[in-house]
Amino acid sequence: VAVWLAIHYYAGPTLKIDSVAVLPFNNAVGDTQLEYLTDGLAESLIDSLAGLPGLRVMAPGTTMVFKGRTVDPRQAGRELKVAAVVQGRVSKQGDLLEVDANLVDATSGAELWRGKYRRPSVDELSLEQEIASDLRRSLTNRSSNTDTPGAHRSTQNKEAYRHYLQGLYEMRQLTSGGAEGALQHFQQAIALDSSYVSAYYGLAGTYELLDDWVVAPKDSVPKALAAVQKGLELDPSFAEAHTLLGTIHFWYDFDQAAAEKEFLRGIELNTNFDDGHDFYGWFLGAHKRIDQSIAMGALFTAYHLGAKAIVATLGT
Repeated sequence: VAVWLAIHYYAGPTLKIDSVAVLPFNNAVGDTQLEYLTDGLAESLIDSLAGLPGLRVMAPGTTMVFKGRTVDPRQAGRELKVAAVVQGRVSKQGDLLEVDANLVDATSGAELWRGKYRRPSVDELSLEQEIASDLRRSLTNRSSNTDTPGAHRSTQNKEAYRHYLQGLYEMRQLTSGGAEGALQHFQQAIALDSSYVSAYYGLAGTYELLDDWVVAPKDSVPKALAAVQKGLELDPSFAEAHTLLGTIHFWYDFDQAAAEKEFLRGIELNTNFDDGHDFYGWFLGAHKRIDQSIAMGALFTAYHLGAKAIVATLGT
């Protein structure tokens, strides 16, 4: 009896979670100066969890539809088709940051884990690292020291990390001013830490966003290509970077063989990266491989981008 009790009650929860969505954290005090942190913390946690084997993690672009909304985690779980949801709130008192985060079973609504953190506002980096470590441990029953693929893509430079978070926030504004601001922050992060792989990826993604509607592709795409190649030079196992490189080959170089190679490499490196499947799905659809396209989730991406007309057209 004692052994049974030890296993079932004291050995820690045996959570069988195969999919999770990290929702944008709430700005509990309405301080506009905290907006970059509420979004950035969620995205950093997504990056941290994405490398866990057997766990599908929803991409940031998908979960951003819940930003600023008070939502029942069970509803979010149904909409995103995930087993668990991570929520959080950020507040600030003087020079202290306070973060309350929890992991919720998306079926029952039961709270599986909760963490409360209070740190100096200049210590955002260690705050994110501690939350990510605790959350990974709650999902896997592993030691908090467990490393995950991609953990080395971050930085130990606090200022570089802050610029990276601000770059992510500016990039997601989807405005020309936001994009320009994002470029400056990512470039500053790289200047502070030239081996900051995620900052190169953010820089490449921002240049890729600038094409057509702000800067001519002939001016922005070569810069995106250079940044993503630098990131891959530092970390060839960066799945998301391979996917971005695939989109560049697909849309701009029109090198379809190279594009498919990169899409497949990205999926091989991280089978849980939803955007990798989705972008490859668009590639397959463009090549009239419709059944494969749907299997890769192209329709899922279209729906969450709000392109319901595309879904209806493809459905018929």
